[in-house]
Amino acid sequence: MLSTVCPGEEDFVRSSVLDASSGTSKSENENATLETLIELYKNAHTWSFQRQILSTIVKDKDFQEVKKLIPGLTRYRFKTAKEHIQHIGVGEPVTSKKSTREKYSADQLNHFVDFITSGQVIKDQPYGEKTLKLKSGEVITIPTVIRSLTPSTIISQYFAICNEENVQPLGRSTLYKILDECPAVVRKSVEGLDNFVMEGSRGFTELEKIINKLEIPSEESKILIMSLQNAKTYLKSGLKAHASKESMVEDHCIQYALSTSEPEFSTVCNHLHSLRCQDCTNIDSTLETIKTKAEDFPWQNKEATMYMVDEAILAIDRWKAHLIRSWNQEQARSSIVQHLSDGDAIITCDWAMKFLPRKYREGQVDWFAKRGINWHIAVTLIKEGSHFSTLTHVHIFEAPVSQDALLTSQILLDVSRDLLHQMPALKNIHFFTDNAGCYKSSTSILLLHHELGCKVASYNFSEAQDGKGPCDRRAAHIKSIIRRYIDQGNDVSSAMDMKQAIDQEGKPDIKVKVASLLYDVEVKSVKCSIPGISKIYNFQYSSNGLRMWRAFAIGEGKFLQWKNLGCPSQNVEMNTVLEWGQAEPRAFESKNDTRDDSSKVVFDCPVETCSRQFSSQKAVDDHILLGNCSAGEHMNITDKAKYIYANNIMQMYPLEKNIMLPVKPSLEEPQKSLLLGWAVKETRSRVTFSAKQKDFMVDKFNIGKLTGNKVDPYLAAEQMRMSGKFSREEFLSGQQISSFFSRLFQQDKKSCSADYEAAVYEESKDSLKSAIEDILS
Repeated sequence: MLSTVCPGEEDFVRSSVLDASSGTSKSENENATLETLIELYKNAHTWSFQRQILSTIVKDKDFQEVKKLIPGLTRYRFKTAKEHIQHIGVGEPVTSKKSTREKYSADQLNHFVDFITSGQVIKDQPYGEKTLKLKSGEVITIPTVIRSLTPSTIISQYFAICNEENVQPLGRSTLYKILDECPAVVRKSVEGLDNFVMEGSRGFTELEKIINKLEIPSEESKILIMSLQNAKTYLKSGLKAHASKESMVEDHCIQYALSTSEPEFSTVCNHLHSLRCQDCTNIDSTLETIKTKAEDFPWQNKEATMYMVDEAILAIDRWKAHLIRSWNQEQARSSIVQHLSDGDAIITCDWAMKFLPRKYREGQVDWFAKRGINWHIAVTLIKEGSHFSTLTHVHIFEAPVSQDALLTSQILLDVSRDLLHQMPALKNIHFFTDNAGCYKSSTSILLLHHELGCKVASYNFSEAQDGKGPCDRRAAHIKSIIRRYIDQGNDVSSAMDMKQAIDQEGKPDIKVKVASLLYDVEVKSVKCSIPGISKIYNFQYSSNGLRMWRAFAIGEGKFLQWKNLGCPSQNVEMNTVLEWGQAEPRAFESKNDTRDDSSKVVFDCPVETCSRQFSSQKAVDDHILLGNCSAGEHMNITDKAKYIYANNIMQMYPLEKNIMLPVKPSLEEPQKSLLLGWAVKETRSRVTFSAKQKDFMVDKFNIGKLTGNKVDPYLAAEQMRMSGKFSREEFLSGQQISSFFSRLFQQDKKSCSADYEAAVYEESKDSLKSAIEDILS
């Protein structure tokens, strides 16, 4: 111990403490030694040396005895000294091992990266590209993958896996940093999708569930699920890029897909459909394989399962047809823009989502039970010489209104009249809207001709979820203007406040009007109808009549004379509360495209299949308004990889002739023939529900009325299939049940108790009035 306590001075200490006191008693020697150790403890400069000395003092003593010897000693130090005796030894020095800190190991890093790139985290196929920039300046281009989990959920699952596999993971903060540095798109929920996209996506989900329930080898199951993901990715991004007016592939030929048996709406293809798209073949073969395996599997309720499979496949086919129709109607708008001459204009219209009033400081009483403000947006593209300009008209209504055809037609007329007043040289006006009932109505189409005459040239309708990009972007800009106005300490609780907020921003190309609705009950209602208007998408006006098409540029169209159509009455008038502000059309920016200048700040076009880039956000808005997206330039990741690989090989080994790699997917011999007009929007026959079906749906609806917990229509459809009380022919889809629930709700709303009491009261008044008149007479 002396060599430890006093290294190099062992003899001196021994002679001073032990030998000098050889004549004294043993207890006196021990006391002297103890005093020396206590003095050394007090003069020690480090806790490790103090702990070493303290371990010799506390060996045979308790805490109270040692505390008397060393006043101020804590119980923690006493216990630490005891542990030192137990683990290291009495008076033994603490042997410190020098260890270098390693931030991470390669195995730990590889283990985590393998996890975040596995199929458990990445669900959909990659689309697009992202760049990773290293500290050395090196830039790595990778595909944009889609993660199905949030970062916190990924890390929680990773820790659970590490615990099962007995793997030491990296720190939580390090894992978050890795996820942040390895970018990916996190899959999010989406609202407001049209029924075709929603039902098609649901169909892919249902088929994936069916595959997971099949008792097939895991490898085969993975291949089927991967094929489904490839098919979904192709429908979302590839089909529109491969579609063309004329194609030797049936799936891509617009003329073949949208021609009908009626000569007016049909175009004969002058080419053979002798090729087959590999991606489209993959969709058909995958769906057929899943259906075959589902039919061979012994399900507990086979009819219900096969009904789900058939409905899922039908929903996917309808989604594909919807995409073909969307592409064709997009060409209608592009064609109008390309052929605009000096003095022509195209007006894109849409009812924006109701604006909920907001206050700078809003209490709970004001926050609940808000009533939205109706507002309508019309974005006009004007051709002036060789340049384009744009002007936006916003109608805000001071009271709730019904967004029907009568009011909508008055808004369109008001916008057109203001344009003609501001620009008398305006020659032709084209309208482009979605196919909502307030736009696609005989009232709107015939009133435009009656009021504007030869000034209106055409009216074209888009497919659901398409064609309203200019209005949606302008609505987003206006909402951000209103939010900034509110953040400055103002309230926006009425239509007048909305106008003031927008006008205060000083946007020179936005005109805002506050209006109200007046009904003229003295005008006799006259209804006119265009035959089969629900199937028509394109109208062209002329002095003699109206020419119509079911699909843009497919067939010569059907012609109807004005004298056979008539003119509807106008029993609705729009009263102006606050007039337009001062605004002028804004000219488009020049030299917006930055494809040849990588030094500028780049803004990408939001359309997935468009590869164009611009130097400002305003330039992107103008590009969306023009609608000239370069869909033909799109290549998926595998095609682009082949293209780059081929170019590199050709540079290394140049040939006499250049090799042209096709942008289209690889082609093979045809296997299956599609019917003529396979993408034409089908007319669904009206289904009459049986008493048994009605009773089932009414019971489910009443559950929501009684308990307050509404039954989900798709859950009700599943319960109907699994109940065993209905045959396959009696099964209903979730959409059918949802529509029935909506009709029941409207019936209850119309027949509420207050309305019934009011009706009884009015009837009693009429009876009393009649009785008095009889007495007086």
